[in-house]
Amino acid sequence: VLGFRALQRSSLPYLSASSEMAPRPTSVSYISTRGGASGLTFEQAVYEGLAPDGGLMIPEEVPDVSSMWKAWATLSFHELAFEIVSLYCTEAELPTKDLRELMKRSYGTFSHADVVPTVKVGDLHIMELFHGPTFAFKDVALQALGNLYEYFLKRTSKKLTVLGATSGDTGGAAIYGMRGKENVECFILFPEGRVSKVQQQQMTTVLDNNVHCIAVKGTFDDCQDIVKALFGDLAFKREACLGAVNSINWARIMFQITYYFYTYYRLFPHCDGTMSFSVPTGNFGDILAGYYAKRMGLPVKNLIVATNSNDILHRFFESGSYDKHPVQATCSPSMDIGISSNFERYLFYLFGNDANRLAKAMSGFKTTGKLHVSEAELAQARNDFLSGCASEDAIMGLLKVWDTQHGYTLDPHTACGVHAVNVLREKMKWQDIPKHEVVVLGTAHPAKFNDAVCKAIGRQPVMPPALAAAQDLAARFEVLPNSANCVREVIERVLKRAPASQAPTLRMVICGARGLRDADWVPGTGKSDPYCICEVLARPDATKVETPVINDTCNPTWDHEAEITGFQPGDVLVFKVYDKDVGKSDFLGTVSLESEKFYPGGFEGEVPLADGGKGIEAFLKLKIPSVPVESGSSCSICYTGLCLAIFGKPHKA
Repeated sequence: VLGFRALQRSSLPYLSASSEMAPRPTSVSYISTRGGASGLTFEQAVYEGLAPDGGLMIPEEVPDVSSMWKAWATLSFHELAFEIVSLYCTEAELPTKDLRELMKRSYGTFSHADVVPTVKVGDLHIMELFHGPTFAFKDVALQALGNLYEYFLKRTSKKLTVLGATSGDTGGAAIYGMRGKENVECFILFPEGRVSKVQQQQMTTVLDNNVHCIAVKGTFDDCQDIVKALFGDLAFKREACLGAVNSINWARIMFQITYYFYTYYRLFPHCDGTMSFSVPTGNFGDILAGYYAKRMGLPVKNLIVATNSNDILHRFFESGSYDKHPVQATCSPSMDIGISSNFERYLFYLFGNDANRLAKAMSGFKTTGKLHVSEAELAQARNDFLSGCASEDAIMGLLKVWDTQHGYTLDPHTACGVHAVNVLREKMKWQDIPKHEVVVLGTAHPAKFNDAVCKAIGRQPVMPPALAAAQDLAARFEVLPNSANCVREVIERVLKRAPASQAPTLRMVICGARGLRDADWVPGTGKSDPYCICEVLARPDATKVETPVINDTCNPTWDHEAEITGFQPGDVLVFKVYDKDVGKSDFLGTVSLESEKFYPGGFEGEVPLADGGKGIEAFLKLKIPSVPVESGSSCSICYTGLCLAIFGKPHKA
């Protein structure tokens, strides 16, 4: 009989371990870590994201598969995902046939047959989680979550507004999971200037009408606070039908449990060993999935929390103090996080499932930025997790050493995981444990952080063609202050927008630039990367686009198409050119173009950049096609009558 290791124990009938599949539970319910919500179904928990009381949703019971997990050893990844997910929802909510198809479709988008292959390097194993559409581990959960949302929405005819914050990888994975989904609007917040250029391009070049990227002037923690504030506004949450893609959503954690089991089976096909996992960790979601896998019965010896210089988690496991510090910008930006949202789920278990105590502790932390545990609780936490912290020098050194000694290119985040193993290696003496393997989670493709990797190993990492293709595409995003109200206004504006036919789209081609050689540009070094941002003056509701204007040989890049939606006659286009060095952007110059010069007849030529203080004389090359209009006496373009005020006549062919 398959039982449950439960928060509140119950007995449910199950089939034998030799069955073709694990039996589905007859009921599953979800609760909030802070006690303000209980009895939610799986579907309700997925939609809820953040609980109404500010807590996180968790299953009331954690399945114990220790009596039959060995029967899964030969399953493919999508078959194994089905078995695990089926234990967290009922047949009535997600019928077996539908769930199987959903999992198969979700992982059919990965480029490797194993979905998450494992590669041995030295005496360690790297679990390569970067073979999905956006080359990061977030794809494993977000491809499935996108399909899950779509499935629920079609069944109920609801509409959903997905809202997420990203330190780099969640955004791209969420966008690729949600793009083009019917009845879904997707809003992704990222900290301006604190994600890699590759990550930003991957997000902002997806121009599907339901995708909206917002650069927030602040840190990832600020973005995350905005998301939590809007989810905490229950009236707005209901009105906008908010749904979460961050790992505050329980489904994110659930889907990630699969690859811990899958990797174990690849290394121990006879299920006769133990395994330790070192997990690069910022928001505590990835390693929390490993914690659930261990609770379910997977023979895990150690779970290693690997942080960068933003080490709130490492400091907790060292001292028992969970105290907020300012966020430092590092070469591993996806882990530049000061508050680890998912840590609350672990604290629930550490506090003996005491929701009231956790609610008080989190309330105090929100006020003071400090949370401390008892000596006994710290001892338990150290029994559950080990930890290690990697400095910038340690990360860069490991990238170089692994490239030289092993011929393997790490990304900076995965290097944190390797560093933590090296620090703990002598203490834990894993090499003396029979039938034991250590796995480091490879969380992203190194090409997503090519500046840092190139600095460490002296050359650019090989970039997958699909990733390279996004680097020269026109981008679209908005820049907003660190304000929940500003983000709310954008969401409300989009949800209430007029039909597309009521807002003409202005198409343009940014052909490149000349004269930028005089900027601090060193050909072939990648030191700087001139790019152009185009926006509509004083019209935050119109689209902002970004595109490069010069390439690595100092020659202009050609024919970067861009679209401005929401444009109206009388608008002024503003082109701002920057020279992006590593970690900063220098302003080179700007030019404004009034609509009378290009609308509706078009424009082609060079426009001079007003000097931005660099002492250069440069020109931006533009081509704006004429706007097609219908013949006749009435205006069929602007719909507003502004043409009469500006040109004295309606638009005509």
